[in-house]
Order: sequence, then C-alpha cells, then structure tokens
Amino acid sequence: MTGNQYLTGLTLYFIGYVLFEIPCNIILKRTTPKFWLPTLTIAWGVVATLMGVTQNLAGFFAVRFLYVSDYASTFRNLSDVLPALVLPNLVFSLV
Repeated sequence: MTGNQYLTGLTLYFIGYVLFEIPCNIILKRTTPKFWLPTLTIAWGVVATLMGVTQNLAGFFAVRFLYVSDYASTFRNLSDVLPALVLPNLVFSLV
C-alpha cells in the first residue's frame, strides 16, 4: 500500500464519521442504550475481524468505511451514556 492509498483510506474514515454520527444518535434516541450499544459492539467486532482478513485495496476501503460508521456511533453514545451509569454509583460508593 502506498502513502496515497493510505491517505484515501484515512479520508474515507473522516467522511464516514461525519455521515454516520447524526443518524446513529437519532437511532439511539428512538431505541434504548440497552439494545443499541450491544448491537454496536457486535458490529464493531465483526468489522474488525473483516479488517484483519482483507486482501486487496478495495476491500480495505470498504471495511474502513464500515469500521468508522460503527466507531462514530459507539464513541458518541458511550460518551453520553457511561457518565449517567457510572457517576451515581461512584457518588454512593464515596459517601
């Protein structure tokens, strides 16, 4: 893989992040984190496995785009949900 090919994959990463962040947040608002976060975790594992078995450049680009679609929603949703789950327990354990 040349430098320009890797930069193309990196560009796909940022384009996918911008495209998928808002729709995934809308899905989270319509469903519950109890359903959505495990689904994202399973999808992330499948896509990460596919990234490991990719053989050509087109496959790398496709898997990289799928990977960021899952990453954009997982990171944002975890940053919203985890403080609400962890902080109440932390406050009670300190008292």
